Amino acid sequence: MSNIIAKLSQSIPFPTDSQKPLPWAPIIASAVFSYAALCSVLRFQRRNAMQKKFNYADEASLSKMTNVDAQAIIEYLAELEFPLMYEKSLQFALFKVSVVHITYIIGSD
Repeated sequence: MSNIIAKLSQSIPFPTDSQKPLPWAPIIASAVFSYAALCSVLRFQRRNAMQKKFNYADEASLSKMTNVDAQAIIEYLAELEFPLMYEKSLQFALFKVSVVHITYIIGSD
């Protein structure tokens, strides 16, 4: 039995002082921070491009907004900024409409 343990201990490479394992915590933390910074930079670039494209800086300019511009802004928000929230709110609205419709049908009998 001790012979098997001796052979296993010789075949398994244990790190020595010259072969210290990498400290994974700083590497993972820097990767998460870098990812968050990259996402933030890209998101604000996209937001600034949309502001430049539509050029609505104050309330007076917002009053001159066309329906086409308003729809384009809503599509942008729904697709890129808050896709999950728009999907869930649409599902809830459709559920609410169907419940009201079913209640109306049952109540009219």
